[in-house]
Amino acid sequence: MLFSANGKILESSKSVIRVISVLHDDNMVSGTAFCINTNGYFLTNAHVVNGAKSVFAVMSRNKYNVKIIKKYDDIDLAILKIENVDMEPLLFANRNNINVTDRVSSIGFPSGADNDSNDLEELTTVTINSGIIGKLTKINLSIKNRNAVRSSVVQHDAVVNHGNSGGPLVNECGHVVGVNVQKGLSLNRSDAQIIVGDIVQGIFYAIDVDIVKKALRELHITFLETGSGCSFGTGSMSVNERKYLIIGGILALLLAIWSIIYYTQENKNKNSAIDESALSRLISRKMGKHNNQGVAQGYDFNDVAVQLRSTKGNLPVLSITQAESIVGRSRSATLHLDDSQVSGKHLTLFVDEKGNVVVKDLGSTNGTYIDGRKLTPNHPYVLNSGERLIIGSEDVIYTL
Repeated sequence: MLFSANGKILESSKSVIRVISVLHDDNMVSGTAFCINTNGYFLTNAHVVNGAKSVFAVMSRNKYNVKIIKKYDDIDLAILKIENVDMEPLLFANRNNINVTDRVSSIGFPSGADNDSNDLEELTTVTINSGIIGKLTKINLSIKNRNAVRSSVVQHDAVVNHGNSGGPLVNECGHVVGVNVQKGLSLNRSDAQIIVGDIVQGIFYAIDVDIVKKALRELHITFLETGSGCSFGTGSMSVNERKYLIIGGILALLLAIWSIIYYTQENKNKNSAIDESALSRLISRKMGKHNNQGVAQGYDFNDVAVQLRSTKGNLPVLSITQAESIVGRSRSATLHLDDSQVSGKHLTLFVDEKGNVVVKDLGSTNGTYIDGRKLTPNHPYVLNSGERLIIGSEDVIYTL
């Protein structure tokens, strides 16, 4: 009965939304949240909204303001309120019916799946990854205290990546068995190993449903739960039963697609207008500055915003962020170019708030040129797409 199971998981994915936290330095962190009742309450991880000066959610081409109701740093859980989002709440599974080897799926918005896209529809389309429960165990979930009491979690291998944090882990019936929180990490790891991806493969964690339910009950927030278990593929079916099951599944899928199209059209004028290209650029370029509690949250480094590629293969690609980078022959330069025509500290490059690449010559010996036009030292110039940046000589040429 695999088709029916997939249908339930697809239905569950329509109750998930992408949340964006704007930090005090205007960098942004992306995460996932899911609906738990008809009053607009959602769940995510505490680290997704930690240190945020504002939080908003994006679905299709609409933007929604988000209010943080409660943040539990010790179990990495946050309760949110998002108004005017028409979503069906997910049901929580019964803890007694969650077992090792149960098939589960993680639902969310891994930033690695964005593919540098500026298409807002693509950025707000969920990714579903499936696996099984490997173990019911305990780990430290605190985002501040490394010596905190360990909390119950579901260990599984349904892939979780940056941006999946706060998304639901569901069983084949679409019932929530946990809140995805982080990847497994090597115990004896250095910061350098963490940054380059020294990750234990196939081990991911979700916050135990009983912990989540307890937090919600303490705040008198309603939620839905099922009293029964989830069983798929546990019996034989006749040929007619299989035929009707497949036909019913196809009809359900077509209905889901029609509902998504209808919902998108109906809600275009209900919510605040959103500048799609601007938001897409912000999401794809500013997803830096993460904290260091678990790899799913990320680490403290800036994501690449723009790349300049040389016209000759023997020169390195220059990866430019908003931070000002010094380009030159000196080993102390941020971006090193080993060429005799390039000065020790030849020029600086950075991306301004409008997304423009800005070039400033630092009084170099052989000069800096844009399409043959020599730049005045210490004066900023915008490098437009298609223009050639010449650093010192015709041997060092870069383009956007």
